[in-house]
Amino acid sequence: MKKRFAAKAAYIVLLLILLLPLSSAKVSAAKLNVTMIWTIRSDIILDESTVAVFIPSNSSNQKIISMNFSDPYELITEKNALKARFNIEGVRAKQITGNFLIETDYINRTKTDSWDDRYLNESKNVVINDEVRTLAAMFNETFPNNIIKMNEWVHDNIRYNLSYTDITVNDIVDTTQTSEWVLKNRVGVCDELSNLFIALARASGIPARVIVGSVFKDNQWIPHAWAEVYIPRYGWIEVDPTWNEFLNLNALRFRTGTGADISEVVDKINATVKKNGDLKFQSDVKIDILNTDEGDKLSIDINFPPQFPTSEYQPVMIKTRNMAAAPLYITSSLVPPIEVECRNCTTKMFLEPNEEYTKEFNLQLPTLNQNTRYTFPVLVVTEFGRKNASFERLIIPEPSLEEKYQSIGDLPLSFKWFIGLFMIGAVALVIIVILAKV
Repeated sequence: MKKRFAAKAAYIVLLLILLLPLSSAKVSAAKLNVTMIWTIRSDIILDESTVAVFIPSNSSNQKIISMNFSDPYELITEKNALKARFNIEGVRAKQITGNFLIETDYINRTKTDSWDDRYLNESKNVVINDEVRTLAAMFNETFPNNIIKMNEWVHDNIRYNLSYTDITVNDIVDTTQTSEWVLKNRVGVCDELSNLFIALARASGIPARVIVGSVFKDNQWIPHAWAEVYIPRYGWIEVDPTWNEFLNLNALRFRTGTGADISEVVDKINATVKKNGDLKFQSDVKIDILNTDEGDKLSIDINFPPQFPTSEYQPVMIKTRNMAAAPLYITSSLVPPIEVECRNCTTKMFLEPNEEYTKEFNLQLPTLNQNTRYTFPVLVVTEFGRKNASFERLIIPEPSLEEKYQSIGDLPLSFKWFIGLFMIGAVALVIIVILAKV
């Protein structure tokens, strides 16, 4: 008994450890306080210099509540991106700060219809050669499967190769490789995976563009690049091939630049100096998370169709309904106890608002002891919520007649009548045989 209790306790602890990473729901909306710091240094005095930097702007899933700067500025809208321009004169060093209060929402996006041919054509880093076209032809399904499989291919076949440490957006942009190079060498970082994905989308006739900004990953904020595709029914839809994310990205991110090519979204400084000298420009970002929304967006029902107690299988019916006011792309996993085998127990689904999807899974149970009641807990985990349920099994063997009826008094009345009639018939048969001989 003690050994059985210890084994169950160890199993519970192990299960909790395994499920710990699954306990947090994806952040679907957030409010961020972002401070951007631009530092200019020169070994000689700068004269009539300007700095033009990309700053956060309104988009389908980002809203700027307020912005202010430490210095006089001019706002410039350039190819669907927003810049702030500052004038610098008579100094060797200058530090400028900008503060932004931002709300992000990666479920209830605002539909935007602004796009042009730049998002369908080749650009400096989005090269569409024969190899790209051949690969793009593999993804000839309808939305959303074409975009999902295109994104998965880039994520699965291009090796990510860079540490997050001490990398800025300008570092990423300045060293980016073309989509042609990425497809040939099968290696890259976020901007290069995005370059290839955008090339595949455009080769398929789907408008696509690049986004640069910052994202909260592995408990730290890092510079990042991802992509968007234009779908007439929904507007611009976000895709992140670095982490194989499609739609409903984690809202702990903000964008500072949008363009047809990543070379378009780099900060620039134009300086006129009295003598030739060394000029350095540095951009830093500090982010405070003010609040987040991780509320459940799904309704999940779990049912266990009845089975014979001796059956080694247990089907599980999972019904998932989208309760949000926007489409969701969901990864749903059924997590059974360790001793229960579950094959192909992860499914992906694209659900419109109020749409429902039912999926049946089949669990293979371990060998069960007789006269023992088993309770099997299961957990359904998605990015937007989870649901617990359980089912039971009890095997009671049929007792033998000897065990079932210890005395004549225990026998059923019908069986007693049968025995009585049988005895009377046997006696009558014996009497008839004796009389016949006489």
